[in-house]
Amino acid sequence: MPCTHVTRAHYKCKARSSAGSSQDIATVFIEKSDVPSYTAASAQDTHEVFVIFHDDGFTVYEPNHCYIEHQVSGDFSNFVLQPPYGISLHTLCDGEKPCSWGSAVNVRNRFIYVSQPLLNRVIVIEIQKRSNPVEVITTDAVPVRLQYVRHLDQVWVVCWNDVNGAGSRSVIIIREASKGKRHGIVHPQSVTGGLDQMDDVFLPPSNDLQETFDYGYAMQRGQEAIYKLNMHTMQYMKTIDLSSRLCVPQSVAFVPIGGQVMVQCAPRSSESMKSSRLVLDYTTDEIVSHSESGGDIYVSPDSRYVILVDSEGNTLTVSSVADNGKLEYVYDEYTNTHISAVTFFPSDSGRGYDLYASSKDKNDVLYMNLNSGKVEMIEGVGQPPELSAWHWNKHGRSIVSSGIFGEYLMTVSHDAVVMIDGKRRHVQCEWQNIKQGNVIVWVDPNHL
Repeated sequence: MPCTHVTRAHYKCKARSSAGSSQDIATVFIEKSDVPSYTAASAQDTHEVFVIFHDDGFTVYEPNHCYIEHQVSGDFSNFVLQPPYGISLHTLCDGEKPCSWGSAVNVRNRFIYVSQPLLNRVIVIEIQKRSNPVEVITTDAVPVRLQYVRHLDQVWVVCWNDVNGAGSRSVIIIREASKGKRHGIVHPQSVTGGLDQMDDVFLPPSNDLQETFDYGYAMQRGQEAIYKLNMHTMQYMKTIDLSSRLCVPQSVAFVPIGGQVMVQCAPRSSESMKSSRLVLDYTTDEIVSHSESGGDIYVSPDSRYVILVDSEGNTLTVSSVADNGKLEYVYDEYTNTHISAVTFFPSDSGRGYDLYASSKDKNDVLYMNLNSGKVEMIEGVGQPPELSAWHWNKHGRSIVSSGIFGEYLMTVSHDAVVMIDGKRRHVQCEWQNIKQGNVIVWVDPNHL
């Protein structure tokens, strides 16, 4: 029977475990079945979009109808806010060179913050009206990796301070990131009490459980320790010694269920590619377990699965997380592709998540049902970018998923960007002549 009116309902769910309590609210929309056909004028009001940063500027894509909603070129200069002093370039990009992008984050579906490593600054783009740049924020040299802490409304930026990342790095913080005002930067207290360098920082990402964490972790190159940071006060709290396990940390992942912190340790010698992994208790900082099976760690947004991608990139180890936080090995999946990046997508079953992965060396995207282990290859996504083409992290072929109610994913190929229908698992559309489109942000369809 056709729906004759539009309505909505809100559902609140509360959950409690030994690790704490949390709640979330979901909104269900019921719309008329005879809605008007799509027009360009109404596109941004009704559909999710992906924002792609590339050599010529950035482009906003609407996936449902393969529509280019908005484009901004590198010569854009109509910024609302610029630093009061010290700025020599008044356009989005240096007109004599390709645009420089490091990474980007969505700030409450109001702004996108994106780093420009070769221009030593962060650009703020409003995404509720015209999707144009509005602010330039000067940073330390070579800002690369951005992380957004939603409950504190902070953007943390890791700056390499040289283009090769070989020297000492620094961390800066942009506070009140969702506010439409001029922003400055602050430095967190370092591990020695001054404002000297940190090589990297890892902060808990947003999760479906709406769990908020008070602490993040920093590391210094070559040190068998991680350093606990209070994200509220931006101060160093304590040193967690990992020398008993000979662990030089490379990355950190968070598992909200059970309050666990997973640390990827670097290989112990230059001859060995094999790394190891530690699990710490988030509250006590004690080492809970140690495993010789290391690799890149990915945690599903609902905290129910932990995926380990080995150093070769062709073996995925899947573990489930029980209600009490216990990690349980499920299976290994061997592939004939070398994985570049991983993302999660709402599961076919209607509960939880499945996995999508881009390939370093094939024209396919891998889909895996985490519950059953079933694997499919989505063909026709184009040749992979050259491994040396992307300088700012090792994941040279991004793949980005929409949110829990979204339907699409976006990835890149050589000189193109590709939209994938995640429900039907096929290529939805492709845009050619897009160079270096490796920085991608998804925007919620209900952001207005």
